[in-house]
Amino acid sequence: MNRTSAVLAAALALCLCSAFAQPREHPIVNLRWTLAHLEDASEPTLKRMKSLGVGWAPQDAGYFEGKSQLKEKGAEAMKRLPHINSALTIGVHVGAGTDAHRVASYNLWVALRWMLDGKTVGGAALRSPEETPTRENALSIYTQGSAWFAFAERERGSLEVGKLADLAVLSKDYFEVPVEEIGEIEAVMTMVGGRVVYETKR
Repeated sequence: MNRTSAVLAAALALCLCSAFAQPREHPIVNLRWTLAHLEDASEPTLKRMKSLGVGWAPQDAGYFEGKSQLKEKGAEAMKRLPHINSALTIGVHVGAGTDAHRVASYNLWVALRWMLDGKTVGGAALRSPEETPTRENALSIYTQGSAWFAFAERERGSLEVGKLADLAVLSKDYFEVPVEEIGEIEAVMTMVGGRVVYETKR
């Protein structure tokens, strides 16, 4: 897997031009190249990524940097960033992350809350419903989507017969609690390979 960070669309254009320049005898479609960040990817860009088999790993930078991004890009553009629903509709493989610990929190649940409500750490709501995924899709992006990048979708990413018995019992029901409470979810028990490796004291 080749993972490249491309924060802006201009950087992405250079990456994709390099990919298109590869000889036909060395196609990249099955290599699962990945572009991380890329909050302002346009639909034409996402379509090019789809045709090349390039995956997208968006991070929750907008949660921490939304205020500065708003000044740079404007309110109208921020309503559609990142283009998550567009990418899913086009068929791009999407697997999200948190970009921790260097520039963000490792907390998956905070990142999921941001993906669903589009609010910055200061509480400003910037994203419109148009590019806001469902709870199911958001969770899938962080599980099945990320497993694809590691060529591990047959081993993990979902609870199915034949896959690794790795799971967590949560303090709250992700699908039922109000969106604003998703960031407070914690694991009360964790299993790896069917064995309990963590459990809160009762």
